[in-house]
Amino acid sequence: MVPFRAAIDWGCRFVMTAHISAPAVTGSRIPATLSSILLTDKLRKELGYRHLIVTDAMEMGAISQYYPDADATVASILAGVDLVVCPKDFTGSFEAVLAAVERGTIREERLDESVGRVLELRREMRGSC
Repeated sequence: MVPFRAAIDWGCRFVMTAHISAPAVTGSRIPATLSSILLTDKLRKELGYRHLIVTDAMEMGAISQYYPDADATVASILAGVDLVVCPKDFTGSFEAVLAAVERGTIREERLDESVGRVLELRREMRGSC
């Protein structure tokens, strides 16, 4: 957690997840990209990170060989990801997110939080140019 604390203290605006597991922390082999324990409980709540969490490419084997695109995309958002990068099947992943919202699996407010973070960064970037 030391590098994450240092990055947060420095003012880091993006964190990219890795598709590694941390069973000593989470108690499971779920990749960090899909882990609410790592992304929400540890990074957001324990360390107080409030900016963007971005996945590494979802088409990478550590995700795509073990999880269907749609399921992994929904799971990453539920875990706390704001931006999902490069699913193999973008359309299927997008439709899965819409269906998850319609079912109530993903709350609209959860997506609004992510949109807010993106817009906040956009405002910051415009101000720095």
